[in-house]
Amino acid sequence: MPNINDLMAENNQVAIPREVLMLLRWLAEHHADEIKQLTKQALQNGLYDLLLTQQYAAEQPSAIEESYEDIAHCVHIMETILMEELDEHAIYKKYEKNIQTTIDHIDAALCDTQVVQSSMQKVSTNVAGHPNSSLRDALFKELLRQWRPRKSSLVN
Repeated sequence: MPNINDLMAENNQVAIPREVLMLLRWLAEHHADEIKQLTKQALQNGLYDLLLTQQYAAEQPSAIEESYEDIAHCVHIMETILMEELDEHAIYKKYEKNIQTTIDHIDAALCDTQVVQSSMQKVSTNVAGHPNSSLRDALFKELLRQWRPRKSSLVN
């Protein structure tokens, strides 16, 4: 995905990456109430005064250039956040898949499904920065912490 600053440097026009537009649309459709609350907070914390100042400044000749800079800055921040989150999400999905294959090897007759699920949730919240083997070890340790064997079941 091309960087917004590179696109602006090439032809002095504003170009917004499709991924950022898709993110903004998704946020507007699925989190309108949160956006409304954030907007209220921003207006109460100084945005209103800034907008009044900018309304006066919009009449000045340099307003168009400053608008381009504001758009580029905003899109750059959104793009950076999106790229970081995409990377983290890809890592999370990889670990989630590896955990699932490990869970498939656990005998459901000996270990309750509820214990397996709660252990998996606890371990998957701590996914960041763990290599595959330590993640699997962490899952097994958590299973052992939560597992309460039944006296009626025979274990070899």
